[in-house]
Amino acid sequence: MAARTRRWAVALVIPADFLNTLAEHGIGDGVEAPELRDTFQLPMMGPMEVSVMMTITGVSYEMRANDGGRLRATVRSTGALRFHGDVPMEIPGLVRVSGEVLVEPIIELRDDNSFAAYLDLANSELVATHFEGIDGVDHDAESAAQMSEMLFASVGGDLFSAMAENLGTLGMELAPEQGEVVAELGVAPGRARIRVRPGRMEVMMAAVDGLDGSAVAVDVQGPCIGVGVASGSVAALASALAQQRIGVAHLPFEFDVHTAEGEVGGRLRSTRLVESPLVPDLRPGVSCAVEPRLVDDHVELTLRSAWLDLPLVPAAVNRFNRWVGGMATRAVRPLVGLATVRIPAHLEVPARPDSDVMMGIVVRSLQVDGDGVEAVIAADIG
Repeated sequence: MAARTRRWAVALVIPADFLNTLAEHGIGDGVEAPELRDTFQLPMMGPMEVSVMMTITGVSYEMRANDGGRLRATVRSTGALRFHGDVPMEIPGLVRVSGEVLVEPIIELRDDNSFAAYLDLANSELVATHFEGIDGVDHDAESAAQMSEMLFASVGGDLFSAMAENLGTLGMELAPEQGEVVAELGVAPGRARIRVRPGRMEVMMAAVDGLDGSAVAVDVQGPCIGVGVASGSVAALASALAQQRIGVAHLPFEFDVHTAEGEVGGRLRSTRLVESPLVPDLRPGVSCAVEPRLVDDHVELTLRSAWLDLPLVPAAVNRFNRWVGGMATRAVRPLVGLATVRIPAHLEVPARPDSDVMMGIVVRSLQVDGDGVEAVIAADIG
């Protein structure tokens, strides 16, 4: 297992508004829970076998500091009840109920590189249940509704507990070959540290030993996510994108990336032939500095300087090379047509793996410093 540190590879700040936006569109027309058939102890009727078909119609989340690191979820549902026995009967209309549960969010990278992010519904704690009425029945005047309310007061907790156990977990799980992307970012195996604060949840994923920089939590509000990525994780992501672009499993050269105040630096060198501390590293490299900026709906990458990095020379020599490279780059760029690269800051992705609903991911702010990259990403679901 890779060593964990007190530094962070990835940091996410998820406000309740963002989670509720995803939940609203994730539920869609409703999620049917497995049919529940069990024997309940009913008031004045004794034990009776009841079948319940429940459909979850809505889920909303609250984040409170005093809920023990758990999310408070309000689950709204409709249920069709049928009583079995010598004289089977059904409740007229759908029963509308809601329940409040405390559920633990779990995000973890496992030793085999599989990755999971889910809500542990099976082990959730039921806080309260509420009877909201029966479709087509005025509960203030009808005895049938009064009976149903009394019934639900007796068995509602059991119904929600059974439904949660049947649903198990809600979230996603990536196989090792897919979760390997998370590991390549320098995330150490183990559970993320999750802190639930008023109105938001902070997810901090530990960095492996030796990773450069440290991700920081980005303060956000509304339907947005604050994303912090360590400098070393940016380097791993850049290498992975380069491999994908070239179409190889391993780059035939050494490609180093680091972040600094307001810029991303890169260095390209040939692969070292002898990996030994006794042999000096005599490889020259081509270095560059790129300034990323968010302009309107695009991320602009502007080359500020390119220079030759020489081995075994005083640092002042390479600083001078960089200064000359910066002057030359600014002078040559308009002559040879070196334009700023513009990348769209908007991306369409599925709101969930099995859904046709698309979610727009929009970069709202972008900052780069020596620790890494901080961004605010907004969600727009159509």
